Amino acid sequence: CKAVVLRIAMLMALIFISACTQQATTTTTLAKPYNELTPKEVVELYFSSWNIRDYENMYKTVSDGFGRIDSNASSLEAFRNHLDKFFQSGRSISLVKVEEMSNDGENATVQYTIEMDLTDKRKTEFSGSYSLKYRKNDTLVGWKLIHPYGQNVDKS
Repeated sequence: CKAVVLRIAMLMALIFISACTQQATTTTTLAKPYNELTPKEVVELYFSSWNIRDYENMYKTVSDGFGRIDSNASSLEAFRNHLDKFFQSGRSISLVKVEEMSNDGENATVQYTIEMDLTDKRKTEFSGSYSLKYRKNDTLVGWKLIHPYGQNVDKS
């Protein structure tokens, strides 16, 4: 009887570990190299990655300078911990609309509207805009969000 209980407990632990690992390894597949993404595609990547908790691809969209001035973006782990708090009250994020408003090759503005499906079964929309800069000297070259959230803005 003890052996059966132990086997069941081990099986449940393996299932739990497998589920956690599967969630952590869900990633957004990029159709092209990051440095070829347009500002609009970077914003789309940010939100689609957030919805599936693909914090690694989400973190790629944030400028290195923002990571230096915002402690919640100082590392991938800090970024993940900060943004994962959304899932305490939210179940999903969907991009309703995204539109590139300006792009001079170095600076761009992208407006977006998202819909958040909350854990209390309510849905709410939020609209805003992101400023992006094309960063040639970041760890990953390409268009980057310089103010993804909060008060800090990467002015470097």
